[in-house]
Amino acid sequence: MVLRADAPAAVSPHAGGVTPPRPVRAVSGGAAVVVLGAALAGCTAGGWSDLPAPGTPWTLADVYGGGWDRALVACPYETPETFSTVHGLPYPGPDLTSRDDVQVVVLLDGDQVVEQDVLARDDVDLCATDLGELTPDDPLVVDASLAPERAVRPA
Repeated sequence: MVLRADAPAAVSPHAGGVTPPRPVRAVSGGAAVVVLGAALAGCTAGGWSDLPAPGTPWTLADVYGGGWDRALVACPYETPETFSTVHGLPYPGPDLTSRDDVQVVVLLDGDQVVEQDVLARDDVDLCATDLGELTPDDPLVVDASLAPERAVRPA
């Protein structure tokens, strides 16, 4: 699930966190975790669940649409301090320092967080290779030869 950075949150039983009252996109499946006070889940309907076959190029714009100019991925065990040092801005997501089951996609317009998406690594793994900073049109592929089989790498 993807949320606008300015969406208010409400208390929820999910993972001891909160859920968003106004989701930007619908979701299908996945585990909930806390992001900007919102429990977000799995893959985005019409996005992560509809990736092309392994080896076929696609872009993050295919998944998220427009309205952003760069994307950063926070990977399991990454500390907020490391994220901030590497990317030059405060980490806006959930604590990943003791988690290996999720990653966070942070979409930015300049230095303003536009959206965040917490993704279960069982659905898609953006942390199997170092993707670095991505633009909407950077070509990516799912590489079934990498573990896990939903691992993503540059095309």
